[in-house]
Amino acid sequence: MGSIRNNQRRLRAAAAVAGVGLVTVAVYVYLHQPGPSSTAAGQLPSLSDKKPTPPKSSPVNTETLISIIKEKQHQTVGDSTGTLDYQCFTDAKLAEFHKTNVPNQLASQLKKEC
Repeated sequence: MGSIRNNQRRLRAAAAVAGVGLVTVAVYVYLHQPGPSSTAAGQLPSLSDKKPTPPKSSPVNTETLISIIKEKQHQTVGDSTGTLDYQCFTDAKLAEFHKTNVPNQLASQLKKEC
């Protein structure tokens, strides 16, 4: 009975050491990653750190863009309803889709229309 308790204590100690090690590594990685987390470590960004924002082209109505994309997807790809070839967009259809350059054709068409 005493050996079982010793084994349990050893396992708990090993688990505690492993847990502390994992937490230490996680904190180290968090504090040393680039970006906003470095400001959390006490470093303030300077004005020269900011990248200039590119000029905006014309404003885009995202809802209209989403509906156009969904409509073109419905027309070009179709709606997947199952796993059989005639019910979904298979790998073979995807290969043919890229081979015939459909994405670029659609993009060119939409640029002309919009």
